[in-house]
Amino acid sequence: RGTELVDAGGIAQSELERRRAMAASAEATLRSRQADLQKWRGMTQRLMPIDVAAKARGDMRTLAALSPRDSLGAVVAPFDGVVTAVSTAAGNIVDTSQSLVTVTDLSTVWLQVSVPEHDAAAVHAGQTVAMNVDAYPNQPFNGRVIEVADQADPNTGTVTVRCEVPNPGGLLRANMFATANIAAPLGHDSVLVPDSALQDVNGQTVVFVPAGKGHFLPRTVHTGVVATGMTEIVSGVTAGTPVVADGSYWLKAALMRTTIPDEG
Repeated sequence: RGTELVDAGGIAQSELERRRAMAASAEATLRSRQADLQKWRGMTQRLMPIDVAAKARGDMRTLAALSPRDSLGAVVAPFDGVVTAVSTAAGNIVDTSQSLVTVTDLSTVWLQVSVPEHDAAAVHAGQTVAMNVDAYPNQPFNGRVIEVADQADPNTGTVTVRCEVPNPGGLLRANMFATANIAAPLGHDSVLVPDSALQDVNGQTVVFVPAGKGHFLPRTVHTGVVATGMTEIVSGVTAGTPVVADGSYWLKAALMRTTIPDEG
C-alpha cells in the first residue's frame, strides 16, 4: 500500500523506506520469539514429570496423584565413566550454568612423576614407564611418557613428568601414590649387575668376585641407576668381571661371621 501511495504522491519515498524497515524489524522479532518458544517447549518437555509424559501417551493419572518422586528425570553422561564429584542435592534450584556432577573417564589415568633435575634431560615423550602402587604390590602397570614440564620446581629440585597409563578393570584410582621407572637411555656404556649381587657390609655396598679355589673376595662398589632388576656400577668392578649373584647373601654371612638364619 505504501508503494501505491508513493506513486500517487500521497507519501514521500523516505516514509516508504521507514515502513519497510519497521516491517523487516518486526519479522526478525517474530523469528526470534519463535526460536525462544521452541527452546522453552524443549525445556518443558525435559522437565515434565515422568508420569505426566506417560499421561500424554494415554495414562489417565491426574496431576493431583503425583508425588515429588514422579518428577525425577535422567541426566545422561556423554561418555562412560564414574561420578567423582556431586555439587548439588535434591531440592536445590539449579540453572544451565551450574555444574551438577563431575564424571571422569578412568579407562586411562595420568601419572605425575617427580624426576630429579640431573635425570630430567634423559626423559622424553614416548618413553615407556613401569608403575607400581601399594594397593597392588605384585601387579605392575605399564604406560608411556606424554609430557615433560618446561621448568623445575624450585622447592624440590625436580621436574614433573606426566605419563599416560591404561587402567584395565578400573584398578587405579585418582590421587593414589605410586613409584615409577622410566626407561631412558643413559647415553653411555655401563656395567650392570643383578640386584641380588649387591650386599650391605658395614655401611658399604659390596659385590663378591671369585678369587680361585672356592675363595671369594668382597669388592666395594658405587652404584648408579637401578631398573628392572639390574643396577649400574659406577666404580669398583670393570666390565667382564664375574660376580656372585644368588649366593652373595651366604658369602656376606660368612664374612661377617654370623649364624646364617634358617630361611625355611
